[in-house]
Amino acid sequence: MFYHLHLSKRMTTILVTHQMDQALKYADRIIVLANGKVYMDGTPEDVFSNAEQLKGVNLEVPEILTLINTFNQKFYGTIRYQRQSAKELAKQIAEQIREKRQK
Repeated sequence: MFYHLHLSKRMTTILVTHQMDQALKYADRIIVLANGKVYMDGTPEDVFSNAEQLKGVNLEVPEILTLINTFNQKFYGTIRYQRQSAKELAKQIAEQIREKRQK
């Protein structure tokens, strides 16, 4: 509901969560706090590209990004996270595998 309001009414919304999957899905900007101070601040892409820093405050990179990064590293893929669903991501992975097989 809040995300619908955010998009349709262009309202600023603040989501407080420890669930990084939700932060990735809904946020345009992420601020990570540690001991009451700003520890990280940036776009989801910037924040989640620093896995070691996240581990330092007991947070993890969302599973979908871990999957994309692992696929890209092992298969020289070029998939980027674009808020796609798991089904859309599966199609992209299958398409890249097909393309690699045809080469």
